Amino acid sequence: MVRRIVLTGGPGSGKTSVLEKINQIYTSEGYKVIVVPETATELMNNGITFKDDSVSLLDFQELVMRLQLAKEEVVDRAIQLSNS
Repeated sequence: MVRRIVLTGGPGSGKTSVLEKINQIYTSEGYKVIVVPETATELMNNGITFKDDSVSLLDFQELVMRLQLAKEEVVDRAIQLSNS
């Protein structure tokens, strides 16, 4: 069974630290842990941002959602392939 843990929070709120601890705990218990990178930061680090009016905030949120869903679909498919 696939379980998902979703972490949200602002910059500097400890998401990365919590993620590292979750990864450590579950891996030590024999679970396979797959981490999907944070999508908004991924877009902003590659020049797609609402802060400099590159796109509107609403459009940016749509892009984040589309990319996040696409990444999750790829990960789901990889899990299916590894279990077959």
